Amino acid sequence: MQHLFAHFAPLLTETPALRRALLDALEPVSVAKGEIVLPFGSICAHLYFVETGFLRGVNRTEGGERTGWFWKEYDLVAALYSFLTQTPTDQQIVAVEPCRLSRLSYVHLQALYRDFPSLNLAGRLLIERYFLQAMEQTRLLQTGDVRTRYEALLALHPDIFQRTTLADIASFLGARPETISRVRRKRKEGG
Repeated sequence: MQHLFAHFAPLLTETPALRRALLDALEPVSVAKGEIVLPFGSICAHLYFVETGFLRGVNRTEGGERTGWFWKEYDLVAALYSFLTQTPTDQQIVAVEPCRLSRLSYVHLQALYRDFPSLNLAGRLLIERYFLQAMEQTRLLQTGDVRTRYEALLALHPDIFQRTTLADIASFLGARPETISRVRRKRKEGG
């Protein structure tokens, strides 16, 4: 949990009381590879911080499922709409690797916001950051060709091919696995 405090230190005015309250509210969770952290149709009752591991968010589509998000170390993980509205989600969160997470319940977070105004401000700043990332990701996936989207994904996750499958990557980029293989091969050949 030290990573959590270190990672968010620039956004947060930490006091001993806030640190104690957060440590009391945070719950460590270990998740096995392939385990579903949040199933389709459930309410996202927790916000997760990734200590170690890699996860993917899956969205339902007319044709099945599509990877909509990847999370790695030091990321916050949630089906954000479900978390904020406490309504059932149309997303699923799955561990791609074994993960060590710290989770904070919606109820605890609301109490912490009420008791610690500095955390409330940090939360707003994090939501703004998350929103901007989502907007950038949407722009990325709606513009450019597959090669451009592939390069942008590699810039965000340079080790993506070591952490998840070609099928997950292709799903995220809105392409077929064979297309991603060709783009990857051409890139390695310098073309």
